[in-house]
Amino acid sequence: MHELLDIVDSDDVVLGRATRAEIHRTDRLHRAVHMLVFNLSGDVFLQQRVASKDRNPNRWDSSAAGHVDSGEEYLRAAIRELVEELGIRHEATDFVEILRRTPVASNGFEHQRCYSLVTNQTLTLCAEEIADGRWLSTSELDSWVASGDSSLTPDLKALWPVYRSRVL
Repeated sequence: MHELLDIVDSDDVVLGRATRAEIHRTDRLHRAVHMLVFNLSGDVFLQQRVASKDRNPNRWDSSAAGHVDSGEEYLRAAIRELVEELGIRHEATDFVEILRRTPVASNGFEHQRCYSLVTNQTLTLCAEEIADGRWLSTSELDSWVASGDSSLTPDLKALWPVYRSRVL
């Protein structure tokens, strides 16, 4: 909660910086990344957020996600989050930007960049961040998201259909 994040405007221009706690408390616009990690069989990995998370505890989310630190670029944040949460390392060239989301209340007022990545590396889940994880086929995730299940984060519910519409 003491990490420093950039405060940005609606055009994603940096206005200043503040702690994560202050930004969330005051609903300031800021930056975040989401990653969808696929294995060589085409299955996607989802993580279940730990109960101690201040937003969306215990819910199923994208493979990895996190805030962009103050002064950090989106792609660097994605690379860092994969190491921190899943214990895998990839080069920037391995990532494909799949979409950008503008800040709204339902995504925590975040400018979001979402990336996909294919890996054959073994995941090592960070216990402080992730309660559980599972690989799902794309059709299984299609059905789960379509069901409207409240155990999924609003971000995943919004991100997945857009991703699927672009890759079909």
